[in-house]
Formats: sequence, structure tokens, C-alpha cells
Amino acid sequence: MLNYEFPPLGAGGATSSFNLARNLVRLGHEVDVVTMGFRGVPHRENLDGVRVLRVPSVRSRKEVCHTHEMATYVVSGALQAAALAARRRYDVANAHFIFPTGPLGFGLHRLGGIPTVLSARGSDVPGHNPNRFRFDHRLLAPVWRTLVRDADAVVAVSEHLKERIQAHVPDVPVTVIPNGCSPLDSPEAPGELPRSDSRNGLAIGPLRVLMVTRLHEFKGVQYLLEATHRVGLDLEVDIVGDGPYRKVLEAQAAHLGTRVRFWGWLDRAAPELRRLYQESSIFVFPSEREGSPAVLQEAMSAGLAVIASNSAGTPEVVGDAGLLVSPKDPQGIADALLHLVAHPEHARDLGKRAHERVRREFDWRVLAGRYVHLYADVAGRAGRKAAW
Repeated sequence: MLNYEFPPLGAGGATSSFNLARNLVRLGHEVDVVTMGFRGVPHRENLDGVRVLRVPSVRSRKEVCHTHEMATYVVSGALQAAALAARRRYDVANAHFIFPTGPLGFGLHRLGGIPTVLSARGSDVPGHNPNRFRFDHRLLAPVWRTLVRDADAVVAVSEHLKERIQAHVPDVPVTVIPNGCSPLDSPEAPGELPRSDSRNGLAIGPLRVLMVTRLHEFKGVQYLLEATHRVGLDLEVDIVGDGPYRKVLEAQAAHLGTRVRFWGWLDRAAPELRRLYQESSIFVFPSEREGSPAVLQEAMSAGLAVIASNSAGTPEVVGDAGLLVSPKDPQGIADALLHLVAHPEHARDLGKRAHERVRREFDWRVLAGRYVHLYADVAGRAGRKAAW
């Protein structure tokens, strides 16, 4: 498995590939991960049976990775992957993110003859998020198409992302396998987060509103801040995450007088984050461009009432278990907040439906099995004998 982001680095794509890897191990398979190194993080470790090898890089922050930093992973990761392939016999390589990880899978495929699955996750697909990597996609468009066409199988995390891929390469079949939930309590019991008796009442003390995301402009935190200013309710807003847009958001919150706490980066296993999920009432996720947001699934698994943007792959995750609003619409968020406060029974019902939807649709134990079937098909088509 190849991914430039893997816990403790990155966000949804990192935790999703980790949950996939450890569930593959539970199904009886061996998984080696080649990922990006970071200061203070072990170069080699075993996580839930997954062998993780971290290669040198110049990455400076956990929550964001720039193009030149990704390039260092392409070089050092390719060398590490080639060395592993020379020593061990692999049935399949799964590269997560077409850029920057796809070139590693391409090299293993072309030079080592290893069947390759390419998993697209969002920002690695041209047009999915026009605010990020626009120049990179234009410059590398021919390379991008080559990587997609060369893979033995291509996976997209949503139907929306599949359509984006096939707009550029119509002749390539794409399999949709969404991200799964990253359970906040135990990998054996997804979604069973202990609940506060008063949390879903929406009437005891100030209403706690939570958002967990990287702090980029397209994530829409600014619209949540504006919405909470408009509603005139007794609110406490918690923003978990970090990124280049943080100072702008802090200035906006100070100007509006919004009661908000910016927690910065919290590891997903941090007790503070678990407590926030337990004690919050509503989770707001107004991002414009998402593939299959794992953090939204985590909030749903915790039984929070969800307000999210009706954009990209987000509606495929929410289904009928949340309120959808237009992107860049603070009044829509404000109206949804007012509705949930005025109708606490609806908020409780949405939280229950969200919890059940995650267990039914996004259980990694089931999704890992779908990946295994795809791996077996790819290995079989490549004429390699494997025991699955």
C-alpha cells in the first residue's frame, strides 16, 4: 500500500487508508505501507499488524503538504518501494491518490510487474477542487492520464468523483468504493462512542457546535462563523484542525464576536477530540469539495445531528441522515441551526439515523472485503497465483 499521507499525517485519506490496511490484516492478508516520514515519528513501526515504513521527506507540517514536499516522497518512496519489491513477492500494489502517489504504483507495475490498483480520493482529480493544485493538474495532465490508464483498476470514493475521472478518461472503467468510518472508540465496534445523556437534548446550557477539518478556504468554516453570528443563539463553537486559512478565520471570529475555540491539530485518538464528539450536539460540514469525507462519517457514527453542503461527494455520505444546504450559504446554515434547536426531536432522529447509516453503509470490515475482491480480480487478470 502506497500513500504519501498516513497517520499521524494527513486527514481523511490517511485515516481511511489506515483503516483499510488494518482490516485487510484482520481478513488474513499481509500489508506493507510505504508513506512519508516526519520529524519525531518512527521510521518503521507495526500498527495493528500493518508494517509501516516511512521514507525521508522535507514535509514541515502534519496537516498540509505542498507540492515540493510531495516530490521528495515520490523520489524516496519509489526507492523504498523498489527495494521492498526486490525482497518480497507482492500480489498487488494499492496506490492512494493519483498524485503524488500514483507514480510509485506505475513504477512497480511497469518495472516490477506488480498488478496495481489506483485509488482516487478528491484533490488528485482535475476539477474536483479548482482551488487547489490547479496549476499542477494543468502541467501534469498528460502524466495524470497515463497513470490512470496504466493501472489495472481504478477506484473512486464517490460516484461524483467517478464522473470527474471519466470526464478526462472516458475509456477507463472506475469502481466506486467509499471511505469507511474511522471509529472513535474501538476498531472492533464502529460507531459505539459513549454518549452524554444531555448532549442530544439541545436545551441544557449553551448549544455546542463542532467542525473538524483542515483549515482551507474551500472547507467553508467562514460560513459557519457567519451563520453562528446571525442566529443569535447561545452557542459554543469548536473548530478542530489547522491549515493556512486559520489566521483569517481567527480574525473573522474576533470581528464577529463569535464564541469559538480553535483547537488546532488534534490526533483522532486524542481524548480531547473524543470528548468533543461526545459532548457536542451538532456537526457542521460546509465544505465545497469532498470525495467521501471520513470525518463526516465519524461525526455521524457518534450520533451527532449533521448540517452539510449539498456538494460533490458529501450528499452520498449524508443520505437522508442530515440537513443539506447550498455551498457558501451562511444563511442556509443559520436556518438549519435554528430548525434543529426548534425541533430537538428531529435532531435526535437525525443523529440516530446517521449512526445507523454509518454502520450499514460505511463499515470498513465490509468495504475491506470489497477491496479484497478487487485485488483478487486484478491479480487473477495479471496471471498471478494468489490465495485469497
